[in-house]
Amino acid sequence: MEGHRLAFEWFGGVPCGVRYDNPKTAVTKILAGPLREEHQLLSSLRAHYLFDSDFCRPGEPHEKGSVENGVGFVRRHTCVPIPDVPDLETLNAHLLAWCEKQRNKHWTLWEQECAALRTLPLHPHRCATTRPVVVNKLCLVSFDHNRYSVPSVYVGKTLLLRAYAERIEILNRDQVVAQHVRCHERKCTFMELEHYLPVLAYKPHASTHAAVVRQLPEIYQRIRLRMVNSRPDGYKDFVAILLLHQQFPVSDIVKAIETIGADVVTAEQIHAHLFKGVASSAAQVPDELQVYRLTKQNPARYDTLVRGVVH
Repeated sequence: MEGHRLAFEWFGGVPCGVRYDNPKTAVTKILAGPLREEHQLLSSLRAHYLFDSDFCRPGEPHEKGSVENGVGFVRRHTCVPIPDVPDLETLNAHLLAWCEKQRNKHWTLWEQECAALRTLPLHPHRCATTRPVVVNKLCLVSFDHNRYSVPSVYVGKTLLLRAYAERIEILNRDQVVAQHVRCHERKCTFMELEHYLPVLAYKPHASTHAAVVRQLPEIYQRIRLRMVNSRPDGYKDFVAILLLHQQFPVSDIVKAIETIGADVVTAEQIHAHLFKGVASSAAQVPDELQVYRLTKQNPARYDTLVRGVVH
């Protein structure tokens, strides 16, 4: 679904019809002749963008036209040699840049194609599957053999999960309360520290063994071990550092820890360091305000408000 949406948006319009080679994501059952039982997701996509679907006959590869030749043409010009890219997003950007060059090269033909396209709808299709999920006592919801965290306030409640191609959104009514990168593996758990901070504030001793704490960067583990081993209730000092994430971004806190030193840092030092930075930036007065002067007011003018009052 997302591939269709991105393609239509790049084309700047919607084709009158799309031909398919009977993929399971589009066809649930092949009937006699050209008849098919479409997948519900494809039907919803077609209803939104208003295009027709045409399915090839099984075992008749010639019905796809020059599709395979087109795929080979793109592969030879974009993936030979294999691009040195770190992730799928960078590869997509590389392919899109090549497409832009081809469009500019064949601009006259491109304009002819665009004239046959239908207008895009005002709002894009929401390319996601939805399902209700129940938040367990560990602040986790399960989807596709993986678990994702939500804020602790929603424990025991039923929320709505939207699964996109590359991300997961979890909603309470119309409000998105959690968002994660979608995992396509199995038996993985993804937890955000901010979702567990209210629990850690109420049960600070849990910071000594909580999974969400153990997944934090190594610099946090050094601080945790130092504070827990220094005195019996040292875990409270460590939780005080974690609670700073409710006020400041993670990058700022890590930078403050590195500046002060992980072997001596405390929550009070981090807070003072970050607050000093905020105060110094807030103390900068714009030039136009520095030259602005207020006129001195005369309080006697307020006497007119009491004239004529009967005592």
